[in-house]
Amino acid sequence: MKKAPNGEGSVYYENNTERYVFAYTDPNGQRKRRRFKTRKEAEKAKRETFTSMDRGEYVEASAMTVGQWLDIWLKEYVKSTDRISTYLAYEGIIKNHLTPTIGKYELQKLRAEHIQAWVNRFKGYKPSSIRRYYNVLRTALRQATDNGLIIRNPINAVKLPKLEKSSIKVLTETEVKQFIKNLPDNTHGRGLMFILGTGLRVSELCGLRWCDINDGEIYVNQITYCANIDGKHRRITSAPKSEAGIRNIPLNDKLQAILENQRHAQCMDRIKAGAAWLGSEPGKGNQYIFASAFGTPSDRSNISRTFRACLKQSGLESRGVHALRHTFASEGIHTIDIKTLSEILGHSDVAITLRTYVHSDIETKRKAMVAMSKII
Repeated sequence: MKKAPNGEGSVYYENNTERYVFAYTDPNGQRKRRRFKTRKEAEKAKRETFTSMDRGEYVEASAMTVGQWLDIWLKEYVKSTDRISTYLAYEGIIKNHLTPTIGKYELQKLRAEHIQAWVNRFKGYKPSSIRRYYNVLRTALRQATDNGLIIRNPINAVKLPKLEKSSIKVLTETEVKQFIKNLPDNTHGRGLMFILGTGLRVSELCGLRWCDINDGEIYVNQITYCANIDGKHRRITSAPKSEAGIRNIPLNDKLQAILENQRHAQCMDRIKAGAAWLGSEPGKGNQYIFASAFGTPSDRSNISRTFRACLKQSGLESRGVHALRHTFASEGIHTIDIKTLSEILGHSDVAITLRTYVHSDIETKRKAMVAMSKII
């Protein structure tokens, strides 16, 4: 085997272990070896190791803590390959729930009981929240295993609390009428009505532009939301999470009317705002449809506040604005074929629509049993 020049490290196959070895000299002059299943993994580790050395960020694997690895994983694997929304979510979980607790352990000494104790400390938290934190740690440790930093992933032996199946909260026909009657005649009110009539997500509504309307259809191709980045409140615009999220939705007469009312109202907002207007030309082009009074995309949290205030005024139970999307889908189950409904909702799989919205009430079951009485 031809050796690499001194200081450049080398990758070679080790017959007795049936592994590929990445051998190198660390900044302290110590000779190190890490073993991998494939040459590709070893070569990748070589590149990353020397890059970290060049940056002055190298940490010896045997001394690396879980917290240090989480920082490296977040920066090198999540930030460069995942959506900004994913990065921000992971960053928050690591900062608030992982580093302050389990981050103190040495990575190579982390055991399943350490992780189990960490999971158990979340008593009182929703099982779904615990699983979100757990999944971030699991993914980071899986990468550490692939990188040869640890031999096996200790998280595989951890037991999680059972998930409680949450019920879908929808508005009944009577509640919808009461809700609509109390909707304010402003951008947020029209936006909420538009969600109820299309099944859009709030972030999708905020991302809609006038140029996304063509030939009686809306083209859903981006989402807009606000997030805290480096301590600052910033607006993020990105594509939907999945390819299925990019879709066309036909407009009916009522939806067209909402848009025309919003176009007129936006032109009035432009006149009132004067020099304070931050958007482009109202009612056309790249200007956001359901924008603020100054032309910028609406903040979904503000829309949610309007929704909750309208529910309260209507004497209805408080719930998340996503209930409007659920209401659209639940009503659509009875009138739209499941494949079409799934595409309108932007689900990546019909099974998601079926699992979430198709369920039978006792009256439906009773009718089914009457129909089946012929077999006995």
